[in-house]
Order: sequence, then C-alpha cells, then structure tokens
Amino acid sequence: MLFDSVEQVGIPQSLKWPLLRVKAPVVHPGAYAYHLRFCRRSRHSSVVKKVMEEEQDWKLDRRILELALPALGTLAIDPLLSLVDTAYVGHLGSDPLSALAPATGVFTATFLVFNFLSQATTPLVGQALGSRDLATARRTVVLAQIFAATTGITSCTALQLWGTKALALVSGGDIVNQSPQVLDLAVTYLRLRALGLPAVLVGNVSSGALRALLDTKTPLRIAIGCNVVNAVLDPVLIFGIPAFGFSGIGIGGAALSTVVAEWVSVVWFVLALAQTEIGLPIPRTASQDAAERLRNDPEQPLMTPSIDVEKDKERPYKPAGVAQEDGEDGGDDDDNHASFPPSPLILTQIVPILQASGALLLRTVSLQSVLLLSTTTIANGPDGQLGLAAHQVSLQVWLFLSFVLDSIETAAQALIAESTGQGQQRQCKAIAKRSLLYGVGLGTVAMLMILGCHQYVPQLFTSDDSIVHLAAGTLILVACMQPLDGVAFVGDGILSGKGDFKYMSFMMVASAAVAIPVLIMGDGSLEATWWGLFLFMVARTGGVALRIGVA
Repeated sequence: MLFDSVEQVGIPQSLKWPLLRVKAPVVHPGAYAYHLRFCRRSRHSSVVKKVMEEEQDWKLDRRILELALPALGTLAIDPLLSLVDTAYVGHLGSDPLSALAPATGVFTATFLVFNFLSQATTPLVGQALGSRDLATARRTVVLAQIFAATTGITSCTALQLWGTKALALVSGGDIVNQSPQVLDLAVTYLRLRALGLPAVLVGNVSSGALRALLDTKTPLRIAIGCNVVNAVLDPVLIFGIPAFGFSGIGIGGAALSTVVAEWVSVVWFVLALAQTEIGLPIPRTASQDAAERLRNDPEQPLMTPSIDVEKDKERPYKPAGVAQEDGEDGGDDDDNHASFPPSPLILTQIVPILQASGALLLRTVSLQSVLLLSTTTIANGPDGQLGLAAHQVSLQVWLFLSFVLDSIETAAQALIAESTGQGQQRQCKAIAKRSLLYGVGLGTVAMLMILGCHQYVPQLFTSDDSIVHLAAGTLILVACMQPLDGVAFVGDGILSGKGDFKYMSFMMVASAAVAIPVLIMGDGSLEATWWGLFLFMVARTGGVALRIGVA
C-alpha cells in the first residue's frame, strides 16, 4: 500500500504536501513517525524541516498577534481620559483650559515615574506561572498591589500638600507669578485628580498581572468601560443638569469624573483577577472547613482516630485546599495555594519587586530627563516658541507611533516571561526573533508612511506655516528613527520578560549619558535637538542588540 491517504495516519495539514511525494509504505496508523524518519534520511529532509519551521513560526505569529492587537487597543484608548476632559473643559473658557495643561502634566509625570510597577509585575508573575509556582505568582501580585496602593496614597498626599510647587515647577513659575486665577483652577483639578492615583497604580499592577496570564483582552474591555464612564459623567459634573437644579462644578467636575472612572476600573481589575488561577482564596474558619467536609461525606466523622492530635496541636491550622509546608502531612490538597494571611517570611518576596522597581525607576528617570532636557533646550534656543510648538507636534507623532511597537513589546514580554519560567530557552530565542521581525517590519512601514506624508502631517495639528515647515523637517528624523525604535522597544520587552532589569537600567543611563552632552552643547535649535534624540535611540538600539545577540 502506497502513501496515498495521509488522513489515515493523522499527519498535520502543513506536512501533507511534501510527504505525498514520498512513496513509502504505510503499515499502521503509527507510520507517521516512520515517514518522518524516512524523510530525514532522504532528499526530502530539508523540505520537511522547512515546513515544520514554518508551522512553528505561524504558531508564534498567532500568539504574538493575539496578545499585541488587544494591547494596541488598550494603549490607544488610555489617552482618551485626558482628551475627553480637554474637549469638555475647552467649552468653559480659556482660563480653565490653560489650567488643565500644567495640572495634567504634573499628574502624567507622576504616573510615568511609577509606571515601573506594572513593568516589573508582568515578568515576575509570568516566570512564576511558567514554572507552575502559583503560590509565588499570587503573593507577587498581592505584594505589588499593596506596594502600588501605598505609593499611590503617598503620592496623593504629596500632591495635596505641595501641588502648587509642582505646578510652578512644570510651568516654569509663570502660572504662579502671572495667573493667580489659572493657578487656583489648576490646583483644584490637580488635587481632585490626585485622588485617583492609588486606583491608577493598583490598576496598572493588575493589568500587568493579567498580561502575565497572557490576557490582554480583559484590560482592553476595562479601558473601554472606564472611558465610557468618564464620557458619561464629564458633561454632567462639568456643566450640571439645570432641570434638576444642579449647576455643575466646572473643571473640578472633569477631575472628579475621571477619578470615579479610575476607581471603577480598579474594582473591575481586582474582580477579574479574582476569577483567575492566581486569585486569592477567601480565608475560611475551621468551622466552615468542617461543615464542607460534612457535606461532602456525611458518614465521615469530623475527627478520626488516625489523626495525631498532639502533632496537630503543634502545627498551625490551614484551611482546606491550602498547601502544607514541606514535611507536613498535607494529603492530596492542591499545593499551589498560598496561606492567608501571609506569614512574615512571605514578606521577603517583596525583595524581587523592590529590586526590579528600583532598576526600572532609574531607567524611567533617565528617559524622562532626556525628554525634559530636549524640551527645555528648544524653549531656550533660537527657534523659540515656534520651535517648541513644532517640537510638540513631532513628539506627539513619535509617541503615537510608539503605541504600535509597544503592543509588540507587551506580547514579547509576556511570552518570554512564560517561556523563561518553563526553562525553554530555545522557545525564548524563537519568540525574540519573531517579535524583533515584527518590530523592525512595523518600524519600516511607519518610516515609509511618515516620509511620504511628512509635509502634510503637521497640518493636522496647526495652520501656522512656520510651525508646519519646522515640524516637517523634524519628522524626517522621526521617520528614520522608526526601525531603530522597533528594535529598542521590542528589545525592552524581551529583556524585561527575562527579568534583566539591571541591564535595562544600565543601558538607559548609558544612552542618556551619550545624548545629554549633545543636547547641552548643541545650539538649541529644533534640528540639533532632534539629532540628539536620534543619537539617543541609536545608543538604545545598540545596547539592546548587543544584549540579545542580534548585533
């Protein structure tokens, strides 16, 4: 019998066409392995190997896109909170709109500084899940949430006390010295908006935990729901409902509606996590455990002679379904449940979170220092306010394009963390290779698009011909940076997934050390400043490439 019916041996569809050309006998359904061995010894071995590699790449592509596409939606939706606030507040007049800019700047800066909490949570939890250590994954999430809540409460308190000084720092003192009415409005917005900081930081940690579970759809749904709540509450709290005698609270209403939406989202996050495999078990009493055993087996007594009462007295009580420590008689209970409340020894697990957070904090500060210095240099340079406006246009285009690459970074981080926890180094290399190909490919597409329309993109932001001319020249550099961004951003996800936080921090500090002297010694023009940022991205790309073995 010739190999004419591949369905009889269960050969995958992708392997049928090369094997149909091999006239080898089929003797039983297990002949698939025989045919593979035959093909490896024949001239068809390279064909089979190629097809198997293509099928493996297709599976990786599907997993990357399943994570990246919802992540892209989440990244695109997140800025809508501030955008909707701006749209409604703009109808209140120039003073509220002017107050919104520095207040939003302070809040955004605070958020970015502590964004490392989410970046650290995903790889730590992902590696624990990859090794099937659910107890460690669960404790990491809880400790990260506690750390985020504490940080959020502290930051909220600081903004309540020193919000005016923070606004003066962001605005260069102009808002304090020249616009007392705008200052009052900005302080009102900032103090109310700060009430949502604990929710934002805990929500970010929870989103990172869901990404570690390879779930990017739930954060997308929560982001959509959060924005719907904000969009509904904004007009009500800002302008009021005259028919019911409510006149609204102006710019404070914009802040309050956003805060309500943020707290709704964090509750949603916590409930979503509770339904996953790393959700915390609800603590139960001994009587509840006894009642459950009685329901499951009414004939079995609650205490049996086989129990060593004296030994049991020396051992702390643990609820049913909770793991026993090494050496204890735990029966067949699931050993992946953590005790509740955690023992003091469990608090030592916060050390990896603190180490990762410290390294990522230094990295964030270095990045923000370069961006802040670039803005300050242009503001004091020969291009003046026109150059600053063109810089804002170019910077927003750059940040918008980074959303696409950040979605690939998110997918790479989660998949690399899982494979690292499983000890599959070959799989890590395959994921890194495919993710980098996506990053470079998308970066190249973005480069070609911007080069083709760089003269028209600034017209979407302004009608001033001088600003359009300056920004159009800068966008050529922004376009050329996109393939570099593809390697740098996706490479960050790869390194983060492997838990290489120290090198990520070192690389960012070294790149900043290369760019900052160029920014300082330049003439302060828009073009010179963006050449400094281009050099910054070259240094970042080189550092990532060297670490992951691309260069």
